[in-house]
Amino acid sequence: MGVELESTFKSTRELVLGANVAYNDSKANGQIPTVGAFDGNLAPYAPHWDCRSVRLL
Repeated sequence: MGVELESTFKSTRELVLGANVAYNDSKANGQIPTVGAFDGNLAPYAPHWDCRSVRLL
């Protein structure tokens, strides 16, 4: 389960600013022995929070 929010803003004719934030609360559904995760553990290698900003010209 997660939520993502993305926004863009055109500040001038040539410059577009963007931002993105995401929250991820994924859990293992059963065992994942190759990474040592058990049923109900947080999914390995999946970040809880991810934030990015971009500038497009």
